[in-house]
Amino acid sequence: MNGELIGYTYPKRVKGLVKHGRAEIVDDTEIRLLDLSPAENNLDFSEERNMNILNFNPSDFRINPQCRNSSYSKEVITDDFLNNLSTYKIGDWKWSWCQIDSDAKLEKNTDYLFRFAVAGGYNNTFDAVSRFIITKNSGIEDDYTGYNLAKSAYKPVLSKSTNIEHGWLRVFEVQFNTGDCDSFTFSFAVMHAEARIMPALDNEAYASLPDMDYAQLCEKIKADISKMHSNNSARKVNIDLSGAVIREETLQEIMQKFDALRGDDETGDINFNLSGTVIDD
Repeated sequence: MNGELIGYTYPKRVKGLVKHGRAEIVDDTEIRLLDLSPAENNLDFSEERNMNILNFNPSDFRINPQCRNSSYSKEVITDDFLNNLSTYKIGDWKWSWCQIDSDAKLEKNTDYLFRFAVAGGYNNTFDAVSRFIITKNSGIEDDYTGYNLAKSAYKPVLSKSTNIEHGWLRVFEVQFNTGDCDSFTFSFAVMHAEARIMPALDNEAYASLPDMDYAQLCEKIKADISKMHSNNSARKVNIDLSGAVIREETLQEIMQKFDALRGDDETGDINFNLSGTVIDD
């Protein structure tokens, strides 16, 4: 707003910012930011002038051959904005390791930005494993970089509540330089959770979705679990026969009747108070 250079961004984002009224065109090479959304306030616009943008494409990925027993599927879904998106759903609630890979030829000594969105990727026990991995096929063992997506340990640029399954959507932008290598493998790996990997829309397209970071997600999970336990809590039944005079066969009928209720959805413990009860033969 004060004429200071914030940084560089790419043409597609420029068009989106202008279209949504968040920037105005100054000249052929500059825009001026106007009303920023909270998500855009968190962006530092650090993309280089000639940044190469790579967006996740499920068609480029294949299941890792060592994960054939894991759950995975390519699916087209409709997102919150009625876009039909091709996605790759991987993982299950067991401890099965599921990984998909994609090989790519890139330019050496070049900056790239890999963008992708993830729906889900967590569980109710807070111990899911979720990673994005960039491997250099350089002939050097363990020449890779892992990005820990679980619990948003690697910070997403956007973290939102969504109508897509499991209700939590994050957009990641991973910047890297190829160095003296032109052969790479991109991988997504998940364990003990279900994650839907999909192409990322322009960041400003998500502005209408409510923000939800990992801490807020945890509070929601805990509240949902507490509510579920409250709704399913079994009631205790107390039968007070203290001081009563009752026939033995009648007492047996009563006990059999209530014993049949044990373990149903509504009845938990059944306690009989027989102190001082007189049983008449």
